[in-house]
Amino acid sequence: MARLLKLGLALLMAGSGWYYFEAIVIPYQQKESRLHHTPRGNLSDLYPRWLGARELLLHGRDPYSAEVTREIQIGFYGQALDGSRPDLPRDEERFAYPVYVVFLLAPTIAIPFPIVRMLFQPLLLLLTAASVPLWKRGLGMRMERTTTAIIVVLLLGSLPVVEGLHLEQLTLLVCFLVAASCAALASRKLVPAGILLALATIKPQIAAAVVAWFGLWALGDWARRQRLVWAFAASMALLWLGAEAMLPGWLGQWWTAIHAYLGYNDGRSLLENLLGRYPGLLLSAVIAAAICLVCWRSRHAPAGSYAFGTCLVSVLAASLLIKPGFPLYDVAMLLPAVLWLSTHWKPIRERSRTAGWLYCLTALFLVWQWVGALGLTALSLLYSSSAAQQAWQLAAVGQFSLPLGIFSLLGLLAADMCRSPAPLLRRGAKGGEPVPATASEVGA
Repeated sequence: MARLLKLGLALLMAGSGWYYFEAIVIPYQQKESRLHHTPRGNLSDLYPRWLGARELLLHGRDPYSAEVTREIQIGFYGQALDGSRPDLPRDEERFAYPVYVVFLLAPTIAIPFPIVRMLFQPLLLLLTAASVPLWKRGLGMRMERTTTAIIVVLLLGSLPVVEGLHLEQLTLLVCFLVAASCAALASRKLVPAGILLALATIKPQIAAAVVAWFGLWALGDWARRQRLVWAFAASMALLWLGAEAMLPGWLGQWWTAIHAYLGYNDGRSLLENLLGRYPGLLLSAVIAAAICLVCWRSRHAPAGSYAFGTCLVSVLAASLLIKPGFPLYDVAMLLPAVLWLSTHWKPIRERSRTAGWLYCLTALFLVWQWVGALGLTALSLLYSSSAAQQAWQLAAVGQFSLPLGIFSLLGLLAADMCRSPAPLLRRGAKGGEPVPATASEVGA
């Protein structure tokens, strides 16, 4: 009965997250659009990539060109943008991905886009749900089925994921690919892990930190792990050479598109937004140096071990803090860090009273999205939808502090791990590579 009550509560909270977007956020945005005469087209983040892939593969047109960009704007906004009009959106919605993303979208280019998005949203939903058991496998975690089901429900009703699904954001696909790569690595399937990681580089700002960690990890035991590097390198070579054959000189055009993207969007990192430009850059450098040190000390740890998992989730959390830009849907990258901290909370709580309070505060930042969405849902249903729309930002406010809180907690785990005399591993009965320690063996 208790399990059913927990699952029912999770469904209620997840449902409030969906209602919050469908009945509060979207109507508010539509009202603001009418008030300020802002154009609204399909507003799908998939559309620029899909149209660019279609034009390149079917018609041989350059997806980075001004002509294709204009067509993207007409579909995305309902009209082409005019840079001389300050009332129009600044985001030019250029094709700003590596051109080899077209290989993933190739099966869809002959299908009308309304049908493509009808199929893509359920696909993203399923892949996001599948990432939970994949992360469990990749991090060597054990959970009851009911707990896993509750986590899946809450994940699918979290604000970053709901926003990503509404926008049809490829970030959710990349998060799945990274999770699948880690699960393959934990299963000693190094070649599939390398291939999946290469595919994840369609969003290099997400995949780059994981690629760096996996590369360093492979060097820690080159004889056993080199297949990961060769599989990744061969996959990247095929993607790059295939892209070059399709669009010669694409790398320079992509680089130009990235610079333009950072110009018409907020290219500051989360730390720069929170602390200011120079303090944010300084702290970013300190975090990068600390992550490099922890990863270097843990490079010999086997996949699925406590040391490997701590480094992996720390790398993901750090990259979210210091990478350019901070859209809400990127917070979906923190799923493995949340799972890790939910399992290894005892060392933090027992460390000091301050650490315990930090853990509780970070948990509040995490839970607030559902509490806020549930409160606004109740306000909309029982009192006034307009009042709920005016306070729509309330539910998302904790998401901007969540990455910093999570990284701080992971920093405590990493510091304790670095002070340990040896990595937290146990040796298999038949020798060979160490076997990952279980959660109970590390005091979780």
